[in-house]
Amino acid sequence: MPIAAVVAREASYAQLGKLWGGTLIANLVGGWLFMALIMTAFPQWSGTITKEATYFLDAGFSWKTVCLAVLAGSTITIFGAIHAGADIDYLQWLGWFQCSGL
Repeated sequence: MPIAAVVAREASYAQLGKLWGGTLIANLVGGWLFMALIMTAFPQWSGTITKEATYFLDAGFSWKTVCLAVLAGSTITIFGAIHAGADIDYLQWLGWFQCSGL
């Protein structure tokens, strides 16, 4: 519907960008909070989630990582690893996030 509103000239591209940007930020914050909850409840998963997060950081940009990003698995996995204390920081996440085209 938001695109239809822009096409019908009832909304601007700036308003569409604001809506999509706000949705992106809200989803990232929600994912971060969700993984904080999960990793606090299940600290025994730290090794597994760290291994998977490292995979996403090392894999770079590919169709597979794009598809996984669409499914949000990679972002949440990396957040989980950060919460678990892995040797992964927010700058690495930001670099991956930027390269993944999200």
